[in-house]
Amino acid sequence: MENLRKGNISKDQAALQKLPPDDFRRLPVIPTYEDIHTDKEPFLRPNIVRGRYPDVDTYLDVQFRLLREDFIRPLREGIAEFLNMRRRGFDQEGRLQDIHVYHGVHVVYPTYAYSGIGYRIQFDSSRLKGVRWGYSKRLIYGSLVCLSNDEFRTMHFATVVNREPTQLELGWVDVRFEDDTLVVLGISPMDTFIMVESSAFFEAYRHVLKGLQEVQRNTMPFTKHIVDCDCADGVDPPEYLRGSFGDVTYDMSVVVENAHSSHVRSVPVLQDDLWPSAEDLDFDESQYRAFKLGLTKEFAVIQGPPGTGKTYIGLKIIQVLLKNSHHWRGLQGGLGMTRRAARPILVVCYTNHALDQFLEGIAESYPEGIVRVGGQSKSEKLKKFNLTNIRHRLREDEMVLGYIHRGAGDTTREMKRLQEEMDVYLDQLTATQRGLLPDHTLMYLMDQHHWDSLMQGWLIAHEDDDEWMTGEQKRGSVIIDWLGLGGYLLPDVDKQDHGTQADEEEEEKKDLLEEPEEQRLLDDDELLYGRQNKGKHNVKYKSLDLALDLVNTQMNDHSEGTGGWQVQVNKKKRRNKLKRELSKTEMMSHEEVQQVQNVWDLQPRDRWRLYRYWMAKYHEMYKESISEYVDQYEDVAKRLQEFRNEGDRRILEEAYVIGMTNTGAAKYRSILQDIQPAVVIVEEAAEVLEAHIVTTLSQHCQHLILIGDHQQLRPSPTVYQLAKKYNMDISLFERMINNGMQCQRLQSQHRMRPEFARLLTPHIYDTLDNHESVLNYENIKGVSSNIFFVDHSHLEVQDKEMKSRSNMHEAQFLASFCHYLLQQGYSASQITVLTTYTGQLFNFKNVMKEGVFEGVRVCTVDNFQGEENDIILLSLVRSNEEDIAGFLKVDNRVCVALSRAKKGFYAIGNLTMLAKASKLWDKIIQELREQGSVGTDLQLSCQNHPESKILASTNGDFRKAPNGGCMRPCAFRLQCGHVCGMRCHPTDPEHEEYMCLKPCVKLLCDLGHKCHKDCYENCGECEVLVEKTIPRCQHKQMMPCHKDPSAFQCQERCDKALCDLGHKCQRLCGQFCGDCEVLVEKTIPRCQHKQMMPCHKDPSAFQCQERCDKALCDLGHKCQRLCGQFCGDCEVLVEKTIPRCQHKQMMSCYKDPSTCQCQEPCDKVLCFLGHKCQRLCGQFCGDCEVLVEKTIPRCQHKQMMPCHEAPRSFWCQQPCIKVLCALGHKCQRLCYQICGNCEVLVEKTFPRCQHKRMMPCFKSPSAFQCREPCVKILCNLGHKCQRLCYQDCGECQVLVEKTVPRCRHKQMMPCYAAPSSFQCQMPCEKVLPCRHTCKNKCGQVCTCTEILTYHLTCGHAIQVVCKATEEDLVCNAPCGQLLKCGHPCAGTCDSCQEGMLHEPCRHPCNRVLVCSHRCSALCAENCPPCNKRCENRCVHTPCRKQCGEPCVPCQNPCEWRCRHHQCTKPCGEPCDRPRCDQPCPKIRRCRACQKCHRCIGMCGEPCPDKCRVCDREEVTRILFGTEDEPDAQFVLLEDCGHILEVRGMDEWMDRADENVQLKTCPECKTPIQHNVRYGNSIKRTRALTMVEEKTQRCDEDVQNAQRDLEAAAQRLKREFEVDADLDSYFTETSARISQQMTSRCKLSTEIVTMYENKFLFLKRLAKIKKGTGRELSVSGNESHIRELQREIANMEKWLLHPTSHVAEQVSPVLYALHSAKMNMLLSP
Repeated sequence: MENLRKGNISKDQAALQKLPPDDFRRLPVIPTYEDIHTDKEPFLRPNIVRGRYPDVDTYLDVQFRLLREDFIRPLREGIAEFLNMRRRGFDQEGRLQDIHVYHGVHVVYPTYAYSGIGYRIQFDSSRLKGVRWGYSKRLIYGSLVCLSNDEFRTMHFATVVNREPTQLELGWVDVRFEDDTLVVLGISPMDTFIMVESSAFFEAYRHVLKGLQEVQRNTMPFTKHIVDCDCADGVDPPEYLRGSFGDVTYDMSVVVENAHSSHVRSVPVLQDDLWPSAEDLDFDESQYRAFKLGLTKEFAVIQGPPGTGKTYIGLKIIQVLLKNSHHWRGLQGGLGMTRRAARPILVVCYTNHALDQFLEGIAESYPEGIVRVGGQSKSEKLKKFNLTNIRHRLREDEMVLGYIHRGAGDTTREMKRLQEEMDVYLDQLTATQRGLLPDHTLMYLMDQHHWDSLMQGWLIAHEDDDEWMTGEQKRGSVIIDWLGLGGYLLPDVDKQDHGTQADEEEEEKKDLLEEPEEQRLLDDDELLYGRQNKGKHNVKYKSLDLALDLVNTQMNDHSEGTGGWQVQVNKKKRRNKLKRELSKTEMMSHEEVQQVQNVWDLQPRDRWRLYRYWMAKYHEMYKESISEYVDQYEDVAKRLQEFRNEGDRRILEEAYVIGMTNTGAAKYRSILQDIQPAVVIVEEAAEVLEAHIVTTLSQHCQHLILIGDHQQLRPSPTVYQLAKKYNMDISLFERMINNGMQCQRLQSQHRMRPEFARLLTPHIYDTLDNHESVLNYENIKGVSSNIFFVDHSHLEVQDKEMKSRSNMHEAQFLASFCHYLLQQGYSASQITVLTTYTGQLFNFKNVMKEGVFEGVRVCTVDNFQGEENDIILLSLVRSNEEDIAGFLKVDNRVCVALSRAKKGFYAIGNLTMLAKASKLWDKIIQELREQGSVGTDLQLSCQNHPESKILASTNGDFRKAPNGGCMRPCAFRLQCGHVCGMRCHPTDPEHEEYMCLKPCVKLLCDLGHKCHKDCYENCGECEVLVEKTIPRCQHKQMMPCHKDPSAFQCQERCDKALCDLGHKCQRLCGQFCGDCEVLVEKTIPRCQHKQMMPCHKDPSAFQCQERCDKALCDLGHKCQRLCGQFCGDCEVLVEKTIPRCQHKQMMSCYKDPSTCQCQEPCDKVLCFLGHKCQRLCGQFCGDCEVLVEKTIPRCQHKQMMPCHEAPRSFWCQQPCIKVLCALGHKCQRLCYQICGNCEVLVEKTFPRCQHKRMMPCFKSPSAFQCREPCVKILCNLGHKCQRLCYQDCGECQVLVEKTVPRCRHKQMMPCYAAPSSFQCQMPCEKVLPCRHTCKNKCGQVCTCTEILTYHLTCGHAIQVVCKATEEDLVCNAPCGQLLKCGHPCAGTCDSCQEGMLHEPCRHPCNRVLVCSHRCSALCAENCPPCNKRCENRCVHTPCRKQCGEPCVPCQNPCEWRCRHHQCTKPCGEPCDRPRCDQPCPKIRRCRACQKCHRCIGMCGEPCPDKCRVCDREEVTRILFGTEDEPDAQFVLLEDCGHILEVRGMDEWMDRADENVQLKTCPECKTPIQHNVRYGNSIKRTRALTMVEEKTQRCDEDVQNAQRDLEAAAQRLKREFEVDADLDSYFTETSARISQQMTSRCKLSTEIVTMYENKFLFLKRLAKIKKGTGRELSVSGNESHIRELQREIANMEKWLLHPTSHVAEQVSPVLYALHSAKMNMLLSP
């Protein structure tokens, strides 16, 4: 690709010579008919990779047409392919690559959002059951859709304004049409469309394209670099630096912590030789060059390879700019200014995540003056900076300008009023999305014969059901039964319409781990405040009473059927069927409806089609009501947006830093042009299309900084051919580098291990240095290698819906490996799983369960650009027999994938195939082979048993490490004395969370009952059942052992008599008897019915359960309730005549016909034209609503209007034909609207300059700003003004050569500048008083910078600049004197006061502790408790605790036994047997002579591996003096392997020792810790060390001592505060020492003593300092006094250093010598 581009430079340049067919500024952004239906190639010219553009208009034209073609071509080609497939009869729309097709689309009704009127459309979602709407890219906010019902000869374009996954499942989505309002309102809900959606995300294109059209050739900034590519002469400084005469100095102290040097605080930013060094600014050399470039060049390009700190350098640059903001803002002062702000810094990033990271870094240093624009921020830290939150805060604090506040408030109230009025109708419309319309509503929508046939068939079906006919059974809805959703179904229901079992069941929806696409691409506040409640209107009015509701499908199901009816009892199936049918859009045509005679003869599918036709008529009826509000609402929404924009502009112009994504910057372009950002910083600039950056720049931008890396991800056009043929994927960043612009590349990476970086060099980057911080990463636990690539041959699978690929083998392997890493103790946030294909994400979702992997991020490589993590697991996916690697061959994408890991990097893929398909992968795999980091098996290593290895090539291999370790038993000794029963596990090494499942052995009571629970459980009370006597009733009962018999409830049967009939109590002895509940027959006195009731019940209060037989009415209808219930009115349905209209109606028997509302159709005539009422007979008729044609008297237009409407009050919808101006322009509005001024664009002449410009006809030229180039002469030299005509010309800025009178040098300076005030930039040649030549500029103050050598009083020599003062003469030579501890001092000659006071020793202590380990703390500190692993172990298990913690005694039986003695104690207690003094009876074969000899060891102990004959010289070497005796026996020391004579060794071990330490081997001094013969001695010593540790740590006296220390510290602190001398002479020092003491978290005697010594020494210094004034007046020796004061200052500085032993540092001798020296200095 690169070579092709290099060879096509001349061809691309030649293509630019072709003239465009039209002005790109006049092209519509929305596609036209010609854009979609054309056989010609669109006019396109390539992006020039190397070389200049002819002019600005050509450049903008190229960018505009390429970007517009990028989103139009997928739509054009997709529609053409779709139409071709339809003509050929194919129905395989899944093969369409560029568009998504939706069938059965209806524009149902208007709705509203804050941006204006939208329209709810419905499509047939039954065809899209495989789409996961929760994370699909289909129909996201801002997507462009095209609707057509005539094979796309006419098209309606719209953008999605609201999407909800639950609504999309039913086929509902809200869009905003780009067509004229009248055209959209003319679309009927019964019109059926096909809708296509482009794969290109339109919202990201719209604002950028409009921005490109608004850029003018004479207002575009940086044309010298962007268009002319003039980089040969270098890049100038920013204009705000060039326009300052004299030195511009920057304060760079914000870059360095604790910066006090004036060299950093005042840097002449444009004088390269006077900059501080890289070391002064804490930068490496590449960072230093990039930092300087970013501050000193108006167009800066900084390349940052992975991990080199691009964001870090960007933050440092912006910190310096903010610290010195008065230079580029044109104001004097810093961030604390209260004057109106102007010209902020604009930070632009490609993604919201990158923008949040960058702004968070700025906020750490500058917590004010930041505004974050856009609603997609997820940062809690940036909430207060969010533009929306700032708006609300200003509104609450009443800080919004009055006219904005009032205007926005009035407009908002008007908008809410319109919304509430529309809600009346919208509530009725939205109800149809969740259920069926009721019968009485449908009656008005049907033809009369359809309604009659519907009701007649329903009545006939129920004529055999007596209960239904008489009203004894509640009647349902006729429409529910007709559609097969009621309690009954017709016998001839089409079985196949029920759908499959899979269709009946609810499909489980899963959310993807990745953020939705719209959040990555779009940065729009409308997602927050523009569509509140996700576009739903507030339901304040009573909604339609549905016949059947999806939310509540509770219906009275019948338990049995009669005749041919069937029972449907499955409510879930009914709900799913209703949901499925409502999601369909297929309906009958008007002609089909007219042919239907009996609606019951229709098949279920046709019934639903007919029902949807009626529902469309219902939508049409209410749509007309809402249409009246459309124009008003659009006008209000537009006015509200204008007020919002003005308020936003006010907020943004007060900011110091504005953060936006590139899409947000294009959308807010008009506001940015007004506030004129002076500095623009673009992060990840190499990933952004060039057009996006250009539209971000305002006319007055003076400084552009591009930060990125063109060797990582490039911009991604939707159309690949545009990248390949027209270079559209080349960013402005890369193009500038190709054209020779100065670019600084960061060289040192701070992220990954060196072995990871070797995968990138030299294959992708020539060189890449490793910072020292990446050299000391800990190894990844549980794996033998920190980097490994697993090779496999399992084939990939292609996902047709997502047009992506997946590999289940890789997903399963990495999921198991991720779980294994979590078992090693890594947190979920330390691990990221990356994949190169979106389709693989679904596999990861299926295999990574939420509970186990919660917190592990899974995403694609492209969406992880710019981020990092400790451990990266990479799935490469591609594996096929054709050796096709896809975009894995793209170097940029490979670079990103290989550079995200910090500490551990593991990948899996078909590496053999990749090596064949790509040369780059071949080189990378070769590098991996050299490192030994590639293979078919990943080697796992147990943390606890490193020798145990597992080779993992499939996910099943990880089962060999079930707990993350290996298959060995853990065998850890628990606090209870048992051993852990798990397999080896690296997590929870101290077993704090482990639950011991061994049986508990504790005794619970005096009877000796043992606990029967598991060991980890709380024993509780003794629950063993024993027999006890209950004192209250003397019954014997079995009860838990711990129970008190007096509190126990007796379980024997109670035998008390409860009533006169002799019924005995049926309860237990311990229960309350209560009333007699035996059932007996009694007579109820009120009705004389006999009823069974409890014996204690009063019959007069009992409710009779017999059926009531009272007559309720004159017709003899009997009561249907129980005898004991209130009868009420007669509810039997009877036919009665309504007296008002004489219609007969079925109603309840008790009802008065005169009060009932008749349900027959009304037949009254409403007007003189004979129109009949369309409502029910019982309803109020109202006015005649039939549409008739009438003539409006005002304009004589004929209009269709309701019959009752007066023409004079009707708003005419015809186009207005009035003439608005003298030029004869006609009004473009509707007849009823106010014509207003003439808006037709005409060419007019500006009177002041005579330039011509297109403007609205009614506008006066004097009210416009002329934007033609100014032609005025500014000076005597004839220089013309370079600004626009309307702008103030100002002074002449053309550079001319003039002579500076002060030095007679010739200099280039602005024409208007006076040479006498100009600072000459020629080298200064003056000789200074020190006789050195000045090296500054001629116009600067002369200072000497020569380096001189000084010899100090200490005998050392140093090099300093000539102008150095005495304070700069500091000796930094190493001290090197031996301290009291024997280590050399690590301080310098100056800090140690020439050997009198030394720095604390920083060498390791290495003292031997009581546990025999060596101390690892610093020498100057007290030895802390030992934190090494305890080395105590027995034959059963080792101790796993730290050395300073008490060991848990082993509860297993002791293994020390022989034929003579045996220990009966547990292993952890002292043995109760003596040492056996008998020789070992074993015969062992000698290794040397292979003969059998008797063992030289002792009975029952490990046998020495030596022979008395063959190893005689070694065995008889004299140590104790008895080794050469014939009967000498020997003991083996297991810790070191030495063999020693047993009698001498016994005496050695039994000898008393003053130090409480383990005995050591007499030969090698190794501590003896593991030996059964001397086990009692070892246990006794360990017990003493534990006692000592306990004494040090846990003794009760420690608390009292600590309180005493705290009291002493408080007294010492008060002395620091009240001492008069310290307060007078060392106020700050004494306060800081006091603060040091207060901040100590733990005090000790040594620490308090140290601070007391510091206090006494400081008091002595105060007295000396106090006497210096008196001595000076006596002696007059000023030089001695100054030297003394310098010594005191050094002492004061030394006292502030942290140290532990002041008394050792300042010994009495040194103190006396130092005092004598001071006295000598004070003497005359």
